[in-house]
Amino acid sequence: MSNADLSELVGAAARGDPRAWEVLVERFGGLVWSVARTYGLSEADAADVAQTAWLRLVEHLHRIRDAQRVGAWLAATTRHEALRMLRVVGRQLPMGEDVQLEPSDPVPVTPESQALASEQRNLL
Repeated sequence: MSNADLSELVGAAARGDPRAWEVLVERFGGLVWSVARTYGLSEADAADVAQTAWLRLVEHLHRIRDAQRVGAWLAATTRHEALRMLRVVGRQLPMGEDVQLEPSDPVPVTPESQALASEQRNLL
């Protein structure tokens, strides 16, 4: 796709042309998805990140001055959203009946583990 074609496509998408959006998603969808998955997110979280990145593009498309940078903008936005998701997911505690907060296999007590625990207590 030439520079002029991409500029026209971005302009049409900014004006609400649904076919232009389809072409943008076809062209950059793989990029957005791969950036989201690069951060080790679950499939569901990566899908949320990708959807949010596309939403951010909808919100900011009219401000993009260089249509040739849409791919880079999407990649950077997806990266920021993935990092935000990692911070959010890291702060969440699982809830529900099937959640175990205690390890299912307790650490066996060995002479080595007792010696380490004793050393740690002495250091404190």
